[in-house]
Amino acid sequence: MKHPAACLLAATALLVTVPPSTAHGAAAATGPSVRNGTFTDPAAPAGTYLRVTNDSARGPAHWSLTRDDIDLYSPSLARLDDAQSADLTGSHNGAISQSVATTAGQTYELTWQDAPDTWPGAPQDPTGFDPEKQSCANKNADDQPYQLVIGDTRAVTYRPSGTGRQPAWTARSRQFTAGEDDTVIRFISQSGTRTLPHCGPQITHVSLRPAALPES
Repeated sequence: MKHPAACLLAATALLVTVPPSTAHGAAAATGPSVRNGTFTDPAAPAGTYLRVTNDSARGPAHWSLTRDDIDLYSPSLARLDDAQSADLTGSHNGAISQSVATTAGQTYELTWQDAPDTWPGAPQDPTGFDPEKQSCANKNADDQPYQLVIGDTRAVTYRPSGTGRQPAWTARSRQFTAGEDDTVIRFISQSGTRTLPHCGPQITHVSLRPAALPES
C-alpha cells in the first residue's frame, strides 16, 4: 500500500462528509462529454497522491467509485504536465464509472490515455501498515491490465505500455453506438495480484464526442 506522509497529512485535513459515490453520484451529464476527464478535481497533494475509498471526504468529481479503492496521482507523480491521473489500483484493484448523456442511436468515440503505475516507492511507511512499500517500477506493464465497459457492451481489456520508470502514455479510442439516452462508462482494474498487488494501471484525458461521419 502507498501511504506517504504528505498524503496522510492531506487526508487528515479533510473532513469526512459523504462517500464519493454519494457526493458526486452517477448523474448524467448535460451533453455528450465526460466531466473531470483529467481527474484534477480534487487536487492531489503535490508530488504524491490522494487515496479514494468509500469513506473518503471527496472522490473524483463526477465519477463514482464502484469497487475497493483508487488513487488520484498528482501530475508529477503521474509523469504528466497538464493532468492528474486515476490509478485504478489503490491498495486493491478498484473501479470507477460515470454516466454520460447520450442520444440513442448516435455513434460516439471515447478517447483516453493509459500508462503503467509510476509509484516510485518510499523507504518507510510512517503508519506502520506496510513498511516495505515497494516501488512499482519493476512491475511488468503487461501485468497491469484493465477493462473498459460502455453501457451494456462487452468488456474490452487494455494493457498499458512502458515501465513505471518510463511510462508510455498511450492514446486509446473506442467507438460505440448508444443504446439509451444515458450511457455508463466503467474502468475496472484487472492488475495481477501475485506480485506488487498495489501497482496498477493509470488513466486520464477521458473524453467523449460524436463520431465523425465517413466521407461520401
